[in-house]
Amino acid sequence: MRCSFGIDSKEAYQKAFAADTTSAFGGVLITNQTVDKHAAEEMHSLFFEVLIAPAFTEDALTVLKGKKNRIPFGSENGTSRTKMMKTLLNGVIQQDKDLATETKADFSVATKKAPTDAEQNALVFAAKICKHTKSNTIILSNDNQLFSSGVGQTSRVDALLQAIEKAKAFWL
Repeated sequence: MRCSFGIDSKEAYQKAFAADTTSAFGGVLITNQTVDKHAAEEMHSLFFEVLIAPAFTEDALTVLKGKKNRIPFGSENGTSRTKMMKTLLNGVIQQDKDLATETKADFSVATKKAPTDAEQNALVFAAKICKHTKSNTIILSNDNQLFSSGVGQTSRVDALLQAIEKAKAFWL
């Protein structure tokens, strides 16, 4: 998983790609912004099979369809269902989706030194990424770009070491 903010989908893609240029191939790309020709050209050299976005310009679709078996998929106008199903060992459960996103107003300072505005913005960004990853997530980021993550480890210490090694490997 790579996450980033950008002034457009091209910049967000470039920042996300920078977080892991080694294993960033195959699979699915997702953006919450319209994909235009410039973003499509930037993404085109990477092998991926599906790109999900709210919309695509005609020029972008022409570029993206230049590779066989690539599927540009328009999302459902950004709407989200409010319930989710999870499978368990002997069945399924239905529960409400966690649709809340934390903001700076949701945090409280528990130390003598309060975080700066930039540090709070980075925390909000990192919290969004952590919310959508699993098991002992460690996120290294600033306020608009994921540098690396350590996830899925049985130990938080191992997840931290994994995130640090990834960041070092990509000079972030």
